[in-house]
Amino acid sequence: MCLLILAFNGFSVFIKGHWDTATFITCYMPIFLAPVIYLTARWWKGARLIDTMAMDFYSGSRAGDEDEEESKPQGAIARFWDWLM
Repeated sequence: MCLLILAFNGFSVFIKGHWDTATFITCYMPIFLAPVIYLTARWWKGARLIDTMAMDFYSGSRAGDEDEEESKPQGAIARFWDWLM
């Protein structure tokens, strides 16, 4: 679905008589620019993909942490927000 939106986002520029260079660039440049930026950043930082079997999803999770005490909200707005959430 996202690919359809990206492909047809600026489709109106391809209709005869409706060409607009600014619209074409702003609609279709990110399709090519985003992967280039992503790959360049990974290369620059030396980041590597981590295998999903090596990922730890359980240690340090909030559900098992009973040692932390919840602090009471300070002020009327904070108490209201705590009550609301």
